[in-house]
Amino acid sequence: LVSQRVLNRGTAPVFCDAFLAIPGRPELRRPLWRLKPGEVRIVEFRLPAGALSGAGILSGARELDGERRFAIERLTQP
Repeated sequence: LVSQRVLNRGTAPVFCDAFLAIPGRPELRRPLWRLKPGEVRIVEFRLPAGALSGAGILSGARELDGERRFAIERLTQP
């Protein structure tokens, strides 16, 4: 389970989705749609065991009507 917390710190609504990018696999997305200023949402991605092996795994949020990306984080295994 990969859990991601998305917070809009801006002063205007943001239309976005959360994503998880694993090299060699299709990108996983969860729509957040309209995220109001100050609103927080938790997004979860459930993956089979071993799916997170390797490097270069990215988690973040992307604007739906543009290419802006927010809070891109590289995941590491414990």
